[in-house]
Amino acid sequence: MRERSRRPNDPASGRPLAADCGLSAPTIRAVSDARARDLPQHCRMKASYAVVWQEAATDPARVYAGKLELEDGLVRLEGISRDGRSCRRTLGYDQLGALRMAPSAERILGRPTLVVERPGDAPLRVGSIDGRGLLAELADQLGLRVLELMRRQRQAVA
Repeated sequence: MRERSRRPNDPASGRPLAADCGLSAPTIRAVSDARARDLPQHCRMKASYAVVWQEAATDPARVYAGKLELEDGLVRLEGISRDGRSCRRTLGYDQLGALRMAPSAERILGRPTLVVERPGDAPLRVGSIDGRGLLAELADQLGLRVLELMRRQRQAVA
């Protein structure tokens, strides 16, 4: 009787591992497929979030579902309401004030909601379609961008 060569067993299943399992590629290229210097750098990518939003808390029919994009210098909202009205809003970071999480009474459709105060205008309420984690990220990003704008404005004055 001929004896088979013994292969190591998979710890999870106890079965012998395949002969080439876990081995790296036989050769490695000296250069990657795309050289970094040949591609344009996108230092600031546009951030996009799936949201619901409301500008006037008194009109629940005007809750829009769509996307919120953070771009250099502005927030862009684009979506549609329940009654089929489309909406596009562009707000500069200089139009934004304090950020806070809404208490239960101010939530949009019962969802966790970020309230963006706007000096001289009604607050913008933004709710997450994906969950609460998105609102924390959005608040961080908005806060950082508003602070960066303020820093630039101070430097321009100085």
